[in-house]
Amino acid sequence: MSVQTVLSAIANLGAARRAIPLLLDALNDPHHLVREQAVRELDQLDYKPALPRIEPLLRDSHTDVRRQL
Repeated sequence: MSVQTVLSAIANLGAARRAIPLLLDALNDPHHLVREQAVRELDQLDYKPALPRIEPLLRDSHTDVRRQL
């Protein structure tokens, strides 16, 4: 099971808002695919309070992460 599949499943749970702390933590994951997917899922949830935590990813070393922003 891929990282994308796992994080998508977490965000799509019936209680998606409960997944937000996990997604916020994932923004700091050492693996760029985890950070990329976390940004995507927080965007899908339209969780605006995450913006200050997402903003530093504009300078992420991986292009795919920056592309999600």
